[in-house]
Amino acid sequence: MRKEKLLDAAAASLKEKGIRRFSVDELSRTLHVSKKTIYDFFDSKKSLVESAVEHMLCKLASDVESIAVNEPNALRGLVYSIMAGVRFFCTMPPHTYSDIKECTGCNETVGRTAQRVEELFSHNMELAADQGYIEKGLNYETVSNVIKAQFTAQYVGDYDTNTILERIFNILITIFYGIATQKGKEELENILIKGL
Repeated sequence: MRKEKLLDAAAASLKEKGIRRFSVDELSRTLHVSKKTIYDFFDSKKSLVESAVEHMLCKLASDVESIAVNEPNALRGLVYSIMAGVRFFCTMPPHTYSDIKECTGCNETVGRTAQRVEELFSHNMELAADQGYIEKGLNYETVSNVIKAQFTAQYVGDYDTNTILERIFNILITIFYGIATQKGKEELENILIKGL
């Protein structure tokens, strides 16, 4: 048993069930290993949960970063990396994210991941401005806060994943359209035609 495989399975279970319903017994059955094997890697359920949350969020941040970095067009990178993050949260039950936020040992990981994603967002906003897609000199934190507020409003209001993704995508395009140059507006229209 590799630790990576164990963390992948634990993270998948946490994402699906949340911390309160997470079970080491069920994880051992899923992996076809004894609980002792799991506890060879972790000294407690709490340390397993904290490590699995860190693993899950680091993978999310890495995936978001990979999309943004590998897309030569910074505006496309911004839109699709944000949507990757939204898709991640939309595929978990509503209580899972609040469970993670309430986990005292997970708060530091959540904070580090959020900071990493915020830094990536600001960097890509600067790149999009440098590439001529959005206006220069914007307050990126304000733009980020508007996007987060819209996500929260949509996520809380409706739990149908496709509906949420479509709404957030359209809101995101609208937000960026408001700060885009003419070149950026044309690119956003292309992104909108291509869709999710």
